[in-house]
Amino acid sequence: MDDTHSTPRPPRGSLIDRLARRAALAIAWEAAWPALAATLAVGLLFLTVSWFGLWDAAPVWARVAGVTLFALAALATLSPLVRL
Repeated sequence: MDDTHSTPRPPRGSLIDRLARRAALAIAWEAAWPALAATLAVGLLFLTVSWFGLWDAAPVWARVAGVTLFALAALATLSPLVRL
């Protein structure tokens, strides 16, 4: 039998390393997506307020307070990612 055309198999350890890396990435994604979804929700709420023109109807102090609150809310929803 001629073995010159057979493809060499990678060492068994490399397959296990790849599977372990994929599993670690899957676990990281499972931990990160709730915070990312909450941040997206805050961003969409900000866009909704902007789309309806509520910023134009509010006085300047309320605009500053509203944008500040949205920024703080976005940072608060991202804080679980710091612990990862």
